[in-house]
Amino acid sequence: MRLGAAIAELYWVVETTTHAMGYDVFITRAENSNESVQHPISEADWKALLQSDSSLEASPTDYYERRTQDGRTERFQMVLWTAHPDRPPFMLVDGAVQIKSPDEATIQKMVEMAGRLRARVVGEEGEVYPMEQRSHSQLSQPAKPAFMSWPLWKQLLAAFLLGCVLLALKLLIFGR
Repeated sequence: MRLGAAIAELYWVVETTTHAMGYDVFITRAENSNESVQHPISEADWKALLQSDSSLEASPTDYYERRTQDGRTERFQMVLWTAHPDRPPFMLVDGAVQIKSPDEATIQKMVEMAGRLRARVVGEEGEVYPMEQRSHSQLSQPAKPAFMSWPLWKQLLAAFLLGCVLLALKLLIFGR
């Protein structure tokens, strides 16, 4: 019974670690995503994109709030990509459009959006996604496993935790 509880707790740690944290990807006009305030995508450009793309829909209920240093509350409206089964949310924050943990199809949508916004797609670790569109045949190729698209620190954490589980199983089965 202790093994079951240990595995359940380990599973909970992995699940909360991987779901609570995500990998941010940005559409920005800046060289780096943290410089987007100096080279912003304007609210007018963002709204023009939304009006021209029927697959993007401003959510009437979903938003992100944060407190400013002077104590005010800022609210950023989520924009949903309705053509995707998961309806991933985009936000315009500090001059950049951002999303957390996008899949391959969402990144391709971001590349399309970036082209229309005269911007580029950049990951939180500074990697730049190519602006050329993939053909339909390229998109239908099997994607690499989701584990391989995680940041290195998540891969190492998952490998370490898996090793711990295997070691615990070995000790329980074969003894010391």
